[in-house]
Amino acid sequence: MKTTITILAAFFFMMNVTLATVRTVSNDPVGGSQFNSLLAGYNASSNGDTLLVEGTNINYSHDNQADWNKNLVVIGIGFNPQKQSPRRTLFFNFYSCCEGVFRITSGGSGSRFYGISFVNEVRIGGGGVSNLTFENCRFDASFRTNDNTVSNFTWRNCVFNNDNGENLDLANSTTPFVSNMLVSNCVFDGYIDGASNQFITLLVDHCLFLGSSTFNQLHFAIIQNSIFMNAFPGGTTNSSFTKNICRVAGTFPPIGGGGNSAAGNLEATNPNFVTYTNGSFYSSSHNYHVQAGSPAIGAATDTTEIGLHGGFTRFNESGEVLIAPIMRTLNISNPTIAPNGTINVNINATKPTNN
Repeated sequence: MKTTITILAAFFFMMNVTLATVRTVSNDPVGGSQFNSLLAGYNASSNGDTLLVEGTNINYSHDNQADWNKNLVVIGIGFNPQKQSPRRTLFFNFYSCCEGVFRITSGGSGSRFYGISFVNEVRIGGGGVSNLTFENCRFDASFRTNDNTVSNFTWRNCVFNNDNGENLDLANSTTPFVSNMLVSNCVFDGYIDGASNQFITLLVDHCLFLGSSTFNQLHFAIIQNSIFMNAFPGGTTNSSFTKNICRVAGTFPPIGGGGNSAAGNLEATNPNFVTYTNGSFYSSSHNYHVQAGSPAIGAATDTTEIGLHGGFTRFNESGEVLIAPIMRTLNISNPTIAPNGTINVNINATKPTNN
């Protein structure tokens, strides 16, 4: 049921969720917010604060020469919002003048990003970084840990959109480890790269792989309840595969570098999505729910369905942020008013679409 609420009610809803200072940001030239740039909102914020960043389809840039070095909650609109003006919250940054990178350093540990579309590379830098969360985000280039000590990262309900390229790079050639990494209910158009790191602790659960390759030099990973549509998984060592579906032919466990194990997987089996063309990458026009009678239904380790819509978080086809109401429409009923008159605005907002 749709519910009409006021901007004030939505604001207090968010304050109750975050229990911290909330600041609004919009880079729309005619937008109304406290800050007109991401950098201004960032500079005004302290650790634990929240930035509500409007979807404008205009790139937000953090300082070209600076790192993301604060523990903040950042909330955008999501990667496929269903609303009157479906504009996304785009983060695009340059680092060291000419390299396109959004760089998060140790002071940014604990940050949470919801509903952000990262246009260029996200990179971890400057030593140890921990406890990062990304939900309902889209990554159009690589996400790289870049030889740093990293732990307790979560990607949930995200789209990795670097077609047939390196989507998630967990490279770490030094003594520190990459540990406690969770990738849940995410879409990959490319591959996850371990880059010979022997110390990864990674769980891939209820994901969908659409690229021509899936993993590269990945070690000691747990891959479960996931679907591989266009390539048989390979490139792993000492990794376990449990209750996955692969549409193309092959034999689990993948031979790879050896030491892999497998249980309860289905090979050469089509999960039968509602809307999808074999061989294609992610599209918001696809429907990754499975049809009645699909072999994915009830077949996961948690007795839900294998794939994006299984588990207990489930993929959000709209990409909308699930912790805030979504303003669907805003209509001004009397756009012409006399001086000191009253303007009548009708706002319709609902809970996010979550399936």
